[in-house]
Amino acid sequence: MQKQTNTLDIFLQTPSQWINEGHTRYKARHYHEALDVYEHAMQLDPNHSPAYSGKGNCLHYLGRYQEALVAHARAIQLDPYSAYAYRSIVKTFTTLNRSVEAISAIKQAIELEPDNASNHCTLGDVYSEFKFYEEALAAYAQALRLDPSSATIYNNMGFLLELMQRYPEALRSYEQAIELEPGESLFYYNISVVLAKLGRLEETRQAYEKAQQLESKS
Repeated sequence: MQKQTNTLDIFLQTPSQWINEGHTRYKARHYHEALDVYEHAMQLDPNHSPAYSGKGNCLHYLGRYQEALVAHARAIQLDPYSAYAYRSIVKTFTTLNRSVEAISAIKQAIELEPDNASNHCTLGDVYSEFKFYEEALAAYAQALRLDPSSATIYNNMGFLLELMQRYPEALRSYEQAIELEPGESLFYYNISVVLAKLGRLEETRQAYEKAQQLESKS
């Protein structure tokens, strides 16, 4: 990556530009490359909170969880009013089975950005992971009130309802996700499972085949 960062020096001048480049590589799941880019941004500005959050996110997906927590904690220390910094640390706390800290962090993000549907969806995800199902359902409902056009929220709520064995409601939630994003293969895989549990085998086959068809095109 050293040669690439040297080349990028020609085009990227500010820490924010390096952060954006890091985000691009992170979203492409090039975590080692993204990590190098975020660290370069930190060299330009050692007090740039988003660079530490980005570093923590990369370290998380590289399985370096304790290092990730250190990076995330530094991001929060540098900007204690950043909802992004609090939201970023949640997945590492969750992976480490630290439920109290995960819930506390995402609630802090919600306090800072109460109208951000993603924050409430993440709270639902955390509650669901730790089997607080009713609390998760309430969090997803609030997320949908803020963003009723989010297929991801409907999908996550569908998965929760499936865990709760509320299959007809799960089916409706997955159907709504598909209506909003008909090209997402995951939603068809998920709905095929619920259809099978409802004994609707022909529709199960059709949904599964549709998921495979979409996946082959991606």
